[in-house]
Amino acid sequence: MIVEEEVSGVDNQVAGFLHEIKEEFRSNHELVLSKLHDNSIEVSTMKTILGHQVNVLEVLANRVAILEGKSSAPSKGTKTTQQPTKPLPESKGPDSKSRPLKRKLDFVDLTDDDTAILYSIRQRGIGSPFAFYHHKGLLMKAEETPKCLDVMFRPPDGMTFDGDDLAVAVFIFASGMNESEILVEDSHCDGSRRRLLSLMPGKELFDDVINMVVGMCTTCKVSQLYWWLPTTFSEMILKPQQMSAPIMEYIKNRYMGLADELAMIYVPIHIGNHWYLMIVDIWDKKLMYLDSCKSTDAAATNTRIEQMREVAKYLGVLIRSRSLWKNKEAHPPLISEFDPEEAVTGQQAPGTMDCGVWVCQWMINSHKWLDYDIEPVDERTRMRVAVQLVVGPHNPLAESVTQKAVKFWNSEMVRNYKEEALGGPMPKSPARSNNPTI
Repeated sequence: MIVEEEVSGVDNQVAGFLHEIKEEFRSNHELVLSKLHDNSIEVSTMKTILGHQVNVLEVLANRVAILEGKSSAPSKGTKTTQQPTKPLPESKGPDSKSRPLKRKLDFVDLTDDDTAILYSIRQRGIGSPFAFYHHKGLLMKAEETPKCLDVMFRPPDGMTFDGDDLAVAVFIFASGMNESEILVEDSHCDGSRRRLLSLMPGKELFDDVINMVVGMCTTCKVSQLYWWLPTTFSEMILKPQQMSAPIMEYIKNRYMGLADELAMIYVPIHIGNHWYLMIVDIWDKKLMYLDSCKSTDAAATNTRIEQMREVAKYLGVLIRSRSLWKNKEAHPPLISEFDPEEAVTGQQAPGTMDCGVWVCQWMINSHKWLDYDIEPVDERTRMRVAVQLVVGPHNPLAESVTQKAVKFWNSEMVRNYKEEALGGPMPKSPARSNNPTI
């Protein structure tokens, strides 16, 4: 009796709505989900009606159950057929009103209460909280990062992130996370969060970050014309106490028998507390000297030039080995005879610790342009390098870390929602789990 009264009371209101939903459901089920979210009263009434329907509305009933985080089950007294429901045709592409098919994560650890909270967290403006999968755009702005997120290095204003990259940026630099967690898999260096945190503004860069960039460039290269050597190569030459076996194994594994022709070789060099880059330009027969903090002292500059000559001598002997070349009749160049040349480059701001980041940027970008004068390094550069290292195709952990990042984002939104509901901040543990429950 109660059901009949409830149905009759909203008959005129719901009848048209049901007809519209049924038609749209066949063509674009993502749009239906959006409408169900925005019409909670009608959804509640539809639940009652759907409990007594079969066949035509069966698929829609399942969708309503999914929206509330519950598994669908037949109502009492309802007979179900054993034939599987015919799958809906996939949408060829969402229109301007529908939500893109993206960020489909399996929230297996969500409680019913947390599921309800996630669906109610919507962005009301720039910087306000939102559940990550609610965002409709393929691009996200740094300014959209919720202010409630506790981040040691907040994505700088003006940056635009693709897909899930904003969540990854937050996940890398979130406060209280396990710094020993490996975010970049590289057999030649430490790809932990602790190393990536050295990309925070004002921090001195770990050499492991430069080596991660070397690995990224080497893995993603489109030809064998370019070589990127790790920091240990120049250390082996300039610091004789360093073991040479690991670096030789590195070069053999990555380059032996692959080269047909060489254009440029990138060699990061460290002196004191300063990084600079030597580029062996084989086509123009030059040793390019790239330094973001060139010394006004001629003696200091000469010291760096002499370091480059020493590295070039050893490198010249190495590349003349026939085992590195596909064509055993090739005539490798005499690198030791190349003349050093100072390139025209930008300079880092006084008092900053940006020299290592400049070296990273030169290795990533300089082979794409006709000169070496890249854009100045700033906070956006540091953030961009960190995200590239984690989400790039060179990183076997990219997909799993991205999944963790989106789950972490949503768990923080639920935490914030509960804090506001209780009228004050909830206690936070010093270190958070590497595997968020949602």
